[in-house]
Amino acid sequence: MPARPGDRACVRVHWTDTSTGTQANEPNSALMNKLVYFVFFLATFQALSGFAAADQIRVTTIAGTGKAGQQDGAALSAATFLFPSGVASDRNGNLYIVDTASQRVRVLSLGGSVRTLAGSGAANVLGLWVPGGYRDGAALQAQFNGPSGIAISGDSIFVADTGTSVIRRITRDGIVSTYAGTPFKAGDTDGPRSAALFSHPIGLASDGSGNLFIADSGSGIRKIDNHGIVTTVKLPIAIDQPVGISVYEDSRGETLFVADALGIVGVQPTGEALRATPQNLLQGGNTIGYASAITAVDNHAVIYTDARTHTVRYLDFNSGYGRVIGGQATETAAESSGSFRDGAGSQSWFDAPTGVLYRNNDVIVADSGNRRIRRITGFDRRSAILASEQLLPACNPANHQLQIALVGNSYIYWDADWESSIPGQIDATLGASQRQHRWSVRVTALQTVDADLSQAADYLSLIAKTHCYGAVVFLVNLVSLKGVPEMTAQIGSDVAAAAILRQINEIYAQARIPILFVALPTALELGPSEGTWVKMPQTAMTPQNTSSQWRLTMQAAGAPYVDMWPVFISDLKSAAHQALYGTVDVHLTPHGRALVASSVSAALKRLLPMTENR
Repeated sequence: MPARPGDRACVRVHWTDTSTGTQANEPNSALMNKLVYFVFFLATFQALSGFAAADQIRVTTIAGTGKAGQQDGAALSAATFLFPSGVASDRNGNLYIVDTASQRVRVLSLGGSVRTLAGSGAANVLGLWVPGGYRDGAALQAQFNGPSGIAISGDSIFVADTGTSVIRRITRDGIVSTYAGTPFKAGDTDGPRSAALFSHPIGLASDGSGNLFIADSGSGIRKIDNHGIVTTVKLPIAIDQPVGISVYEDSRGETLFVADALGIVGVQPTGEALRATPQNLLQGGNTIGYASAITAVDNHAVIYTDARTHTVRYLDFNSGYGRVIGGQATETAAESSGSFRDGAGSQSWFDAPTGVLYRNNDVIVADSGNRRIRRITGFDRRSAILASEQLLPACNPANHQLQIALVGNSYIYWDADWESSIPGQIDATLGASQRQHRWSVRVTALQTVDADLSQAADYLSLIAKTHCYGAVVFLVNLVSLKGVPEMTAQIGSDVAAAAILRQINEIYAQARIPILFVALPTALELGPSEGTWVKMPQTAMTPQNTSSQWRLTMQAAGAPYVDMWPVFISDLKSAAHQALYGTVDVHLTPHGRALVASSVSAALKRLLPMTENR
């Protein structure tokens, strides 16, 4: 699709780069082919992570009164900060907080009290900053100079002392020492830690082997190995003024995430890498904002602070799914305004948040401008899984649990949190009907992205053989017919498509597993009000009405089916009509997803007696 004036390119955030383009003024049938490939361009990915809806996410304050100060004591009623930034956690769950403006390292205990671990000095006449200094020795007499990042490795706490350009260590016995670098001497020299030089280090991270990784804003990414040797990490993508770093370890190795002046870089153990920038458009046209500190969620997803727009954000590199999880979703600094409010994620306010830590499914945020430590809870990170024989989900159904698989292309799960996704809504609807009964319901989304109908049928056959699911829902639309002969000429009545669906039905009948087909129109098959932005540069305002052909195909398959055509057409004609499809991204809107989920849930209740509300 041609770009319109002033628009940014739609770049899929994935481990490998792709590009695509189409020509304007194509005939409708050709444009429908382009829709298929456009959707595949957007939707080729390994997994989609989902968070709970913003109003299910809760933001609370766990330390700091908001007043400026350096007082220790009860976390919520007495403790004060000047500018908390870096945050880390020990194995016992205690939080370690760098208070940059007070030149101190503080500890928030599980018992709910704050104490000063290291650092000293009196505030200036304004009461907003403690003059920095440099002194090793006893922790409470030591001096720091604009400390920022913090990491814990073994029994030691490491601090990036930014103004001094060194890495400091705090030991269990309360001694502060210079671990690496030369005070007040900036540089990029590698070698033994005592001879190495750093240039205003900011972010710190550690791995399970005792290695330290430093986002050294003046020289790049540095590593201090567990033998004390400093090296410069060579990344496959150039970086500029790194400020945040995080490491995620799993069986594949270490995945490194870096936040710098240009955005976010992710580097897999294989060396594959990709950069996401504020100019990239994510699912639904969202942007990544401006990353400050960063924390890994898993090997393909991060949470990071955006001090420029006063937000806390999430990004899944695999899917290109990103969203604001705390603060107001303002994309431009000119319109942003920092403030303070706890409560629902969509209603919360932050003020220049910097430090961030992902811990036990909670996010801990150093809300620097508000002088508080905040916690974000309420995640539901269930995923839509890429369909493949190697990635068949583990089959461990609980007693009296009905597992339902929702299978389809990217239309089953795109640019959505779990709560508002189609599988999430089906899960909630059927689950609510079972609260007073013995059965529970769990819906899993399995995506046949970049698969034609025949390949999807092969995967459905594998699913049937596992006998893991008590029911399967298969959503099909124009995009599903990729590879089916004469798809544009005979979209719904294609004999091959009907034969494939009939074969699927027979396999499930033999396995005694109920299967439900869902016929879903695309934006280009409906009226001009759906996907208008996509249609306007093309000669595509006249819809391709294939509803009757789809109906004949579904009937020929012989299985129960949900026909979304009459539902969508009725909604389109209504005075209260809401958009069913997006504009530049022609996947379903929240309203469209809700209609599909409601119709499928109702059909499943009829198909599966145990889900009926009795």
